[in-house]
Amino acid sequence: MIKKVLSVAIILLAILFLFITLVPKVQADTKELIFEWTKDVIENDLAGFTLYEYDGSGVLTGMIFDIPYTGQTDFSYTETIAVPAGIVTKMCYTVDAYDTSGNHSNKSNQACKDIDFEVPGECTEFKVTIKVISE
Repeated sequence: MIKKVLSVAIILLAILFLFITLVPKVQADTKELIFEWTKDVIENDLAGFTLYEYDGSGVLTGMIFDIPYTGQTDFSYTETIAVPAGIVTKMCYTVDAYDTSGNHSNKSNQACKDIDFEVPGECTEFKVTIKVISE
């Protein structure tokens, strides 16, 4: 009977080991950002839009995307960003319009988001108990 219990325990431990090693771990390393805005007046010489990125304290970090105007009436842009796992950061963005002469409008209001790349904490104190029901 002891051999049978040990055999069952070894099989369960082997299954547990395979499960732990073969199930892929999800890394929170990419996020999709969706930018949306409106423009009330579409000028004849509208050429496109520029998205700007700011750090969490509101300091401009630079132009990040140039979006050509192609006659659309719904204005949006989607970008996938990658950041090392374990980081939670606040990012802010603005958009402006520019014309064919290179003139830029005033920047829009800042839109800010906390972007969470923090990986959830690990499970602890995991155990398997084998109970003999009958002999």
